[in-house]
Parts: sequence; structure tokens; C-alpha cells
Amino acid sequence: MTSATAASAPAASAFARAGAAFERSRILRWLALVGLYCALPAALFLPRAFRGTSTFFNHGDAIEQSYPWAVTIARALHAGHLPLWNAHSQGGTSFVGEIQSGAFYPVTWAFAWLFGSPAGIELVALECWVIVHFTIAMLGMHWLARELGGSRISAIFAAMAFALLGPVLFRASAQVGIFFGLA
Repeated sequence: MTSATAASAPAASAFARAGAAFERSRILRWLALVGLYCALPAALFLPRAFRGTSTFFNHGDAIEQSYPWAVTIARALHAGHLPLWNAHSQGGTSFVGEIQSGAFYPVTWAFAWLFGSPAGIELVALECWVIVHFTIAMLGMHWLARELGGSRISAIFAAMAFALLGPVLFRASAQVGIFFGLA
């Protein structure tokens, strides 16, 4: 080994260590953001959900459409078949044709399998289902703001403003299916 290659070996090792440290700090920053974006909607909405006072499924389309759709989807999946038809609405309607029901949305299936039963799904689980979408909305807006050249702090404010103000927040308490699309 020549003296030039011997001298460059420690330098390469230092670069590798610095790169690994940078990658760890980047991962830790993302974990902190995910934690913030999970904790904020949970702190705002979960207390009412666990007290039994509904935050999202208490009026309008949410209680008349979204809740029965979620129960029907959970029942169908636990019975071992795909929710293709809703026999309980308007003399029978197609879940395939009604995109707001979310019958083929992977997050709906995950919640129906994890928290549902052959009898349906609990209201608290549905509240958590909505809260997860606030996190998804904030993560998506954060990513978009950073891609458009925004700073980290502006991306955080953009994410919170998008998910917790205006039409996104108001869709969550009125039309859950449209809210999921916005998230």
C-alpha cells in the first residue's frame, strides 16, 4: 500500500461515517415529523372520541351514509366476501359505482379487518380512521411544500394549515369519503 492510498483510507472512512450520521439525522427528523403529525390530530380529536361524544359521525351525510357504509364494508369483509353491493340503501346500490363509500380503499379494508367484526365496526375505530387521514393529509402537504422549495418550518405550517383549517377540516365532519380524497 502506498502512502497516498493509506492517507485516503481514513478520509474515506470519515466521509462514510459523516454520511451515515447525516442519514440517521434525516430519519430522526422524519420520525419527529410523523410523530408531530400523529400527535396533533390525536390530541385535538381523540379525547371526544373516547368519551363517546362523536366528533365526525354525528350529523348529516356522515351518520346517514359514511357510518352505514363502513359497517356494511366491515360485515362483508368479515363474512369473507367483497363488498360489491349495498342492499340497505335505496333498494340496493352498487359499492363499485359509489366511490365515496371507499369500499376498495386499502385503508378502509385495514381498519375493517383490524377493528371490525361480523357485527360491524365500532364508532371509536371510525373516529381513529378519520384521524389517521389528518396525519396522511399533513404528511402529503409537508412533502409537497418541500418539493416546491419551501423551508422545513414553512412546510410544517403549510401541512397544519391544509389539514386543520378550511375545507379539509369541514369535509371530515360532513362527508368523510370526500375528506379521504382530499387527504
